[in-house]
Amino acid sequence: MKKKIIVFFVFLLIAVFVVDFYNNFSVMIAGKVQPTDYVIIKWGSSQSEVGIKGPYENSWYDGPATFDVDKEGNVYVVDYMNNRIIKVDKNSTVVDSIDISKITSKDDPNAKYSPIKLITTDKCMFLLYHYSFLDPTWTATYPAPPVIYSKYISIVTKDNIIKIDALKLLGYPVDVYMERLSGDRVVLAPSVPPAPSVPPEDLPTWKGPKAVIVNCNGETQSIKGLVNGSFDGSTPFATLIFDEDKENSSYLNTRIQVKDPKTNRVIFTSGLIDNGKPITYSLGLHFDGNKIAFIYQDANAYNKENNSITTHISTFTLFPRKEENYVMVVGNEDRENMLPPPFAYRVDFVLGQDSYFYRMVYMTDGLHIQRFEPAATTTEYFYRSHKL
Repeated sequence: MKKKIIVFFVFLLIAVFVVDFYNNFSVMIAGKVQPTDYVIIKWGSSQSEVGIKGPYENSWYDGPATFDVDKEGNVYVVDYMNNRIIKVDKNSTVVDSIDISKITSKDDPNAKYSPIKLITTDKCMFLLYHYSFLDPTWTATYPAPPVIYSKYISIVTKDNIIKIDALKLLGYPVDVYMERLSGDRVVLAPSVPPAPSVPPEDLPTWKGPKAVIVNCNGETQSIKGLVNGSFDGSTPFATLIFDEDKENSSYLNTRIQVKDPKTNRVIFTSGLIDNGKPITYSLGLHFDGNKIAFIYQDANAYNKENNSITTHISTFTLFPRKEENYVMVVGNEDRENMLPPPFAYRVDFVLGQDSYFYRMVYMTDGLHIQRFEPAATTTEYFYRSHKL
């Protein structure tokens, strides 16, 4: 009997060690990344193309505004010049198209429709966008009348479009952010730019809902109190933790943290991003439940001597633990075939449901959806660590 007890405890110790080893054993990679073309869609108005308007001298192009990638690696692009969302497979073939012309119908013909963010789920798509139009009550001839923004979300399926007034739901916040939730849902949250999409605990004067959850049927649920930093009390979220440098409008000593919303236990806390150096511009924090992607620029992003821009990309996989830190340098040679910047409201970077990181680039020959693949990078160092 004593021997069996000893054997049992030996196996128990081995099991505890294996679990601890699995959770804490980490791979850390860093290097220079060169995104590779994943999908290329030509410019045009046919079923296999995406629309673009321009170029204009001293102005911007209008064209594809936002995109997302599903679990199978299919790309969904909001081709708003042609009033549709197209589904493109890995071979750059348009395999489906959904008409969204109902979204753009407005009583005011001068209103501008601007898509901001697309989120795909197994059952539907959520499209966040706004209309901008001139104040109809303005009577003065000078200065120009103020622009009014109305922000909406449309739930899009093959057969139906449900339109929801996001500002009305949230009580007209400064801005609206939309993030993916489990169970074919999204969450709408008020926030103050350029802060990332996080529960608005840093807005003590906010009187409206902390968030609103929306499902594919258009049903909404207002969240007045957050549960351990989670919108729905069950889905964890990645949150930026930083010291704010108000004088220089930058983040200092930035970390990324994920908590268990049921127990408030910290699941993951990163080390200091870029060794705690100031981050002057956050281009987005993405989280899919197991992988976090953070893209940002620092004060030295623009190099005047060689006319290049450096962007930092940090990704963290929770299980098994892996950290990757890359820099992407865009210089004159990279910009040779790039078009000037397209319109302002556009999601350039997406963490797809397939856990790859993607970006959208306007090129002369068409729209390029590029994928970040560690195998295609120049690795500077690679090491493993284990905490006992």
